[in-house]
Amino acid sequence: MKQLLLTNCLILMMFAAVAQNKERINDIEQKCKIINLAPAYQIKTLEGADFLDSAFINQPNEGYGKLTGYFRNDTLFKIREFYGIKKLEIIGITEYYYWENKLIFVHETENSGPDVLMDSSGTIDYRVKVPEFEGLYYFFSDMLIYKLVEGEQAILPNEKFFDSQSKEGQLLSSSGTNISLLKKE
Repeated sequence: MKQLLLTNCLILMMFAAVAQNKERINDIEQKCKIINLAPAYQIKTLEGADFLDSAFINQPNEGYGKLTGYFRNDTLFKIREFYGIKKLEIIGITEYYYWENKLIFVHETENSGPDVLMDSSGTIDYRVKVPEFEGLYYFFSDMLIYKLVEGEQAILPNEKFFDSQSKEGQLLSSSGTNISLLKKE
């Protein structure tokens, strides 16, 4: 009888945790919509070697990138990291979303081949509707609470972030470094 009661309690706790995470994910998605729709951000941009790993920039295939921070009243709401390899025609975009100075969501995509083109001004022309890699990562209190990943990532723009044992550690480390770079005067 005691074991049955314990089993039932554990099952109820699991359902409560799943329901709580679903609520948190919905809340995070709403906050990301607010961030994307908000007007009048102050924008700070770093190019190539100002934020990318030198091994990535100096490789034979010519790595490149741009890091953009979206601020309002000195508060960071979003970082957009754009990177690619010219000769392989691979483009990756990682977007970090922040609420009350905490990372809440990361969206990664990668496309390769001539289906994704970039003109000389840096404007991306997506001709493929579905990325070859896509990762959605939801965070609560600096902890990964849910992820959805499709495909395999082809390029790593900052190798130093990938020494971590977990994707959670990689994203948190990359986010922290990017924040520091963007907040430098």
